[in-house]
Amino acid sequence: MKKYRSYWLCLLMWAICLLSGSAVSHALEISKPTVWQGTMEVVDKVRIQTGASLTIKPGTKVVFKGEGSIFIQGKLQAEGVTFVAQGILDKFPRIKSFMATIVLEKCSFKNIVSTHVKYQNPGIQFTYGKVVIRDCVFEHGSAIDLVLIVDAVFEKNRILDPVSGYGVVLRQCREAIVSGNTFHSQGQQRRTKLLWIAGKRAMKNQITANRFFGGAMTTSIEFTQLARNNIIKRNLIADGAKGIVIGSASTGNSIIQNAIMDCYSGIVFKHSGANNVIQNCVIWNAKAASVSVTSPFEVTIMNTVLSGGKYGLFLGKDSGSVVLKHNLFWNTKKDFAKEDMRIKHSANIHAAPLFVDADNGNFKPQAKQSGYGVDSPLLGVGSKNNNIGLYP
Repeated sequence: MKKYRSYWLCLLMWAICLLSGSAVSHALEISKPTVWQGTMEVVDKVRIQTGASLTIKPGTKVVFKGEGSIFIQGKLQAEGVTFVAQGILDKFPRIKSFMATIVLEKCSFKNIVSTHVKYQNPGIQFTYGKVVIRDCVFEHGSAIDLVLIVDAVFEKNRILDPVSGYGVVLRQCREAIVSGNTFHSQGQQRRTKLLWIAGKRAMKNQITANRFFGGAMTTSIEFTQLARNNIIKRNLIADGAKGIVIGSASTGNSIIQNAIMDCYSGIVFKHSGANNVIQNCVIWNAKAASVSVTSPFEVTIMNTVLSGGKYGLFLGKDSGSVVLKHNLFWNTKKDFAKEDMRIKHSANIHAAPLFVDADNGNFKPQAKQSGYGVDSPLLGVGSKNNNIGLYP
């Protein structure tokens, strides 16, 4: 008899922890493994305690109303879930964690907007802990703020028209993987930074194979506040005010094999630190300068195509030295100031690069062996006889 009584007691406890299609109309403390499914209306604060977990089933819709929010200290796991907010939350993110485990896959977040929250007004903020976010869509929301996290994974997501001036923020994060994402901002009326990496602990992050589409007031990628030793590689950046900004004493950052098209300024070094490198990039049809340097420290630019605008390379009056070698300049009013003693230049050329189809973003160099009449001047003339451009 005891055996059956224990069985029914366990079944009853499981049923209590499975919440289906209900409204969280008061503050809720989750202290044990809990499952949500159906439509859940969150109108007050939900806290997942340390050691507890909330699993949200595929197809569930979580609707935030009024003061509704979720604060995670245990574990949140959601796959195929729609999160939507009705109204703006003041002084607190809608979804926030501290030293928690966060796993979000194939979820949709819409109108998750907060105001008067410290730093970048995040609608979603995860601090410390483990964070994995994959295949999600974030639409018309405040910043997604990752703080003091090691090995965060942010892959194959779409960030569409952020409203707070920031898309994704990595603040004091280390060794994060930000890969395969699409960032899009109209950016016509508000200054917007789609990916912002900041802090002296922001180091060894890998920003790879993302696509950025900005508006007239958009910066696609910015490293600032002593960010160091990060890799920005194989990204496509189209339109916007600035493609990549390295600022505020950020050092040792490598910008490799990025294509930057139709921006006002391609890459900007503003009060940045030492040992930053641009290598095998294509900066195409910049309106002002392909590369602008106002830093007191040295920058190296090599094996890169700089095209369009007033300058291929612009140096401000307080700039440090620039090592400029094995680059191709094209269609600029002035490549660079050869008489400027701060520029250590060698083996640079001015010629049409002869890409396969630059206007449509195909920056592969033409080659006779591929059926073209002539070889591109990019082939074999880079450092160590490599190619200039995206295909070394």
